[in-house]
Amino acid sequence: MGVVKQMETAALKSAGDNKSAPFTRKLTNLYTKATFIESLDQDDEQGFVGGMSTSSQYIMCLHEQPMGGSGPDERVKLAMIAVQPATGDIVYDEFVDGHFRNELETRLLHLQPAELIVPMEPMSKATEKLLRHLTTYSGRGTKDDVRIERTDGFIKYDRAFSLVSEFYSDSLKEEQLKNRNQGGGGSAGQVQKSQKEALLKTVLGLSKELIIVLSAILTHLTAFGLASIFRLSKYFECFTSRSHMLLNGNTIANLELYRNQTDGSPKGSLFSILDHTATGFGRRLLKKWVGKPLVDKEALQERVDAVEEILTLVGKNVYLDNTRDALKGLMDMEKGVCRIHYGKVSCWP
Repeated sequence: MGVVKQMETAALKSAGDNKSAPFTRKLTNLYTKATFIESLDQDDEQGFVGGMSTSSQYIMCLHEQPMGGSGPDERVKLAMIAVQPATGDIVYDEFVDGHFRNELETRLLHLQPAELIVPMEPMSKATEKLLRHLTTYSGRGTKDDVRIERTDGFIKYDRAFSLVSEFYSDSLKEEQLKNRNQGGGGSAGQVQKSQKEALLKTVLGLSKELIIVLSAILTHLTAFGLASIFRLSKYFECFTSRSHMLLNGNTIANLELYRNQTDGSPKGSLFSILDHTATGFGRRLLKKWVGKPLVDKEALQERVDAVEEILTLVGKNVYLDNTRDALKGLMDMEKGVCRIHYGKVSCWP
């Protein structure tokens, strides 16, 4: 999608030499489904992988390395990084997968990316078959719901490491210069500096394959002016965690977590029944909870107690009721903060 704007006003044109010519218009912005962050309306988040409704707009970048074997004995190592530019969420993972690509399918069904970035050269037959199955046609017969971009941005490790190191080193230098200009920056400046140093250490500790993937997605997002989201350390996390259960692709489908098995639509799925959220960020959080149940008994009990307390106070606590009413129609705060980070907000009196 492109945005074409008029580059001159009527007043300027009337005073210029080309006042009798048509108004000048130019292509000023180019967007894809996942890089369009101008809207704060949660209704614009509708999309799906394999027919599933989703509240995410992830861009997933994949890199594959053969590990030998053929047929049922085939093994590949896959590295992935998925980023949601509108909210700042970044997920990475590296795993070994078998012939049926069950591990890859699980991650695709959990994250439900709106776009996939893959190498220009075709990947293995099993991987390409799975990607075609989940992206070419949805469960409701809608074609090309997920955009696949093939790019030559997957460079050798040495060049990728240099690109990633330079990207994060520049960020750290900017923070140090900012602190010096502000006379030390105070405690807040020191905290930001330490966070950036910790992020740089984490990133440079990634495997070679993940560094290659990171450089590819950085190059892709730089063209849209969105690469700076990778300089935020708060949302950089691994897909797998010991704090929650990882449901595989078959379980997600059989339990109809996000879509029914009748027509592949979200109607009647577990998520559609549970989803009574009033905000976009609440909907995204609920989706994570449904797909990744807690395994820590203490954390699970705390969540249950919190929900029970809220249900007990409904209609009895004026502050809670007022808060619930205020949340309805509230703009998406996560998206709003990210737009501020990208410098894509306008000031008005």
